[in-house]
Amino acid sequence: GLRIIKSDKAATPNHFEFDFINHPDLVQTMAFLCAAKGIHGKFDGIQTLKIKETDRVAALKSLLVNFGCDLIETGNSFSLLRSPPLNNKVGILPVFNDHRMAMSLAPLSLNYGKFFIENHEVINKSYPGFWDQLRNVGFEVE
Repeated sequence: GLRIIKSDKAATPNHFEFDFINHPDLVQTMAFLCAAKGIHGKFDGIQTLKIKETDRVAALKSLLVNFGCDLIETGNSFSLLRSPPLNNKVGILPVFNDHRMAMSLAPLSLNYGKFFIENHEVINKSYPGFWDQLRNVGFEVE
């Protein structure tokens, strides 16, 4: 197994850059983590994201605005512009009938408290026990 612990000792970088061509399913999670930490990001190799369950680049752009971020798409990459810290009034977030969008949003509650994920059962496509697993590690899932 792998144990991950939040550390206040590690310095938060102000820039993240990665080519996701061989790891497209990680883009949403990394984009939301950068948004949560106020980190500017450059995400390359995103061309396959437009042909998934939804256009994941467009979905990310529409969701990230809720977190005070701006996503600028250029060809096969996008930049996530740094933002001020998110407030706790995000509201209801759509997931565009996409299981990975739903799962990638969940960890944001660690920094930003309560929000609602619309159509949360969409995760049954790939990970039916996801919400139960989050409960098992201490998340409150209603």
